[in-house]
Amino acid sequence: MREFARLSSGKQMGKIQLRVQVPKGLDTLVRMIAPFLNTGQMWTPAEVVTDALVLWLKQPQNQALIKRHKINERLKELLTKSEQEELAALFQAEVEE
Repeated sequence: MREFARLSSGKQMGKIQLRVQVPKGLDTLVRMIAPFLNTGQMWTPAEVVTDALVLWLKQPQNQALIKRHKINERLKELLTKSEQEELAALFQAEVEE
């Protein structure tokens, strides 16, 4: 089970609202399975979406775009040191099975 939305210390990351529209069936499915994603811990829809976005960004074609357009360099200019560390923690999270 992947845990990208929470830092290893259990501290919640700083959050910003991202509004998206999804099909009703997908919303219902996410809300139904979220409680089962991690034993002993309830996942919110926001944590499920964060996990999905990190997985999407890790795909080779998206990593190639990040590298080609030097997005990591731009992020260093836009994000505070703390925000950079939180982002790095998401991508370095261990995969739990």
